[in-house]
Amino acid sequence: MPEDTSFDSDVLIVGAGPAGLALATALADAGLQSLVLEQSPAAAIEHPAEDGRDIALTHRARRILEQLGLWQRLPADAPAPLREAKVLDGDGKASLLNFSSQGTGLEALGWLVPNHLVRQAAWQEASSRPQVTVQFEARVTGLALQPDAGVVTLHDGRSLRAPLVVAADSRFSNVRRMAGIGASVHDFARSVVVGRVAHEHDAGGIAWECFRYGNTLALLPMNGRQCSAVITVDSNQAPAWLALSDEEFAARVQAQAPGALGTLTPAGPRHHYPLVGVYAHRFTGHRFALVGDAAVGMHPVTAHGYNFG
Repeated sequence: MPEDTSFDSDVLIVGAGPAGLALATALADAGLQSLVLEQSPAAAIEHPAEDGRDIALTHRARRILEQLGLWQRLPADAPAPLREAKVLDGDGKASLLNFSSQGTGLEALGWLVPNHLVRQAAWQEASSRPQVTVQFEARVTGLALQPDAGVVTLHDGRSLRAPLVVAADSRFSNVRRMAGIGASVHDFARSVVVGRVAHEHDAGGIAWECFRYGNTLALLPMNGRQCSAVITVDSNQAPAWLALSDEEFAARVQAQAPGALGTLTPAGPRHHYPLVGVYAHRFTGHRFALVGDAAVGMHPVTAHGYNFG
């Protein structure tokens, strides 16, 4: 019998995170059909929960999001301009390094946007394209890369075929492993504890990077006189930061923060993330490609993962 050459889609994308959905949107604009396979239930993608992460978007990333229609989906008050970054060292109060958009002709160095809003915008735009289909609770258990197609097997026994399979299923991608592509993984043995704090004085779009003794504190300016406080510590110290009351957390951040912000008060829940960097040994293979964190999972404190994705 002749070989079956029928396809279920032009591209199979594993993972409905912001990188996978942005790719599906871009492919739709190029006239290609995408079938996105997501192991989570629909509610987790359609209504993503606030996760404490704020994404620093570059000018190039913003242009791409605008071209895809994602930027326009963000709430008008969501993007917070990052106009300047000041770096403090040790117990010093004076800035050792200063990065500013002044004199560049640019409105800002970049923009800070809550991660869950980027995810929501990616879902809204991708789901508006008739060329994009998303299947939820679809867990991939097998992958075969044949001469003429990539074949994905799901947990319920179904098989799906396409000329190209793309893994967009996180820095710990199972599909990358199924494709026989390794990755260099670096566990920094450090974690971030992140939480919102409100401040007395306007931040002026200034981010503070404070390299204190024992931990690092980043204060990322958000709208509404709030900032995201990102504390990097050895992982064995993270439980102590998480055990603090909201008021104790704000007070400890206050003790390390520059005085320019005035009094700090708690403004949101805390979240905790281990720091693990991942770099795939290669990004493409026969009938296969990697995008997003599956290709390069950056140190999360850089806040630039989605710019790479």
